[in-house]
Amino acid sequence: MIHPLVILPSAPTAETPVSEPKINKEVKRATLLADLSAGEEGLILRVTLQDAPCRRRLAELGIAEGMVVAVAGAGETMMLALGSSRFGLARSCASHIEVMRRRSK
Repeated sequence: MIHPLVILPSAPTAETPVSEPKINKEVKRATLLADLSAGEEGLILRVTLQDAPCRRRLAELGIAEGMVVAVAGAGETMMLALGSSRFGLARSCASHIEVMRRRSK
């Protein structure tokens, strides 16, 4: 019986250095919504909250990738503005929302 030849990649040597992994520039600039101060805005990049009912409620409020949220007040409960709506969100929940800081208008 003939067995197929399997060629394994060779380990990097001095002649073939290991290249750095490419990281999305947007991810490098990401911060948590909880880290924004009053008056700052953030473009929502990702919601990492594992609790499905909480994720669903955030989606109902408009907290979704691509939306811009403004911080109207910061404290243990953050006051957020999204479009014409304002609502409070616990800082612990805001720490599961990755945003990219934007300049306020």
